[in-house]
Amino acid sequence: MAAWTASIPPSGGGGREIAPGPSYFYETPASLGCVYRLTSVSSTQIGCNPTDPTLLNPSRGAKAIAIVDAYDYPTAFSDLQIFSAQFGLRAPTTANFQVIYATGSQPKADSGWGLEAALDIEWAHAMAPQAKIYLVEAASNSFTDLVTAVSVASNLVAQAGGGEVSMSWGGSEFYFEWFYDGYFTKSGVVYFAAAGDGAGTIWPSTSPNVVSAGGTTNSRDANGNLQAQLAWSSTGGGPSKYESRPSYQSAISRIVGSKRATPDVAADADPNTGVWVYNVPYCNGWCIVGGTQCRSAGVVRHCQYSRPVFDV
Repeated sequence: MAAWTASIPPSGGGGREIAPGPSYFYETPASLGCVYRLTSVSSTQIGCNPTDPTLLNPSRGAKAIAIVDAYDYPTAFSDLQIFSAQFGLRAPTTANFQVIYATGSQPKADSGWGLEAALDIEWAHAMAPQAKIYLVEAASNSFTDLVTAVSVASNLVAQAGGGEVSMSWGGSEFYFEWFYDGYFTKSGVVYFAAAGDGAGTIWPSTSPNVVSAGGTTNSRDANGNLQAQLAWSSTGGGPSKYESRPSYQSAISRIVGSKRATPDVAADADPNTGVWVYNVPYCNGWCIVGGTQCRSAGVVRHCQYSRPVFDV
């Protein structure tokens, strides 16, 4: 069951910060588990309402998920503990959650990338609580350091018997990007990359060896019941500038032409229908977070839209 608590996290400024509770329509593990049918849904629960205390949390997941982000997130484990306790999720332990430094040395901390990592970690755990999660921290946000971290993540997942590598970052496409697509070919590993939070395409989402993930928005009525899942206006996507169309997209060749098209799948990313995230370095408590990832020319970036939630 989803578990609400009466605890009030420390203030992030500007008012008394509120914890997740049954009077808000922001997404919870139970509500998104219902939306994506990761749980059993009865005839009275089809609205997947975040205020419905009878919704169940997802309970499955297997093997490993390695999340690749840049820089260090020093409170990753304690933040995940608080997030999990808030929603009645399986408690994280050193057996099912581990931080790995991709180069063997602890990177410097970065609160913005830490919030990205919090979103990735907490919601991977929420949707697949039985999976082991690795946070693989790249030394910086350079492509060189990030793909080095991807290699480390790939080996960890393969050694765990298979699973997924998640990359919620990317940058502008470049002519020789195809040369790096070999980083996403480890046997037994499925690679996911964000399609971006703006018009157009980004790499590694455009690689034919990854599953490109775009964004949707959840339309809810005044009572919080789900009406529809719609495309998020800020999601990235389109035909790649440089990657050729893979054979698995031949069926949509009339749409995409000769180029690889993104995204392949999509899920809730609109900050207006965002998810609860607990993060100390950036939010000093609870934030509502959305987004898939964003870009800027020549620079690899995370991106999520976030804001502290205050009781005003």
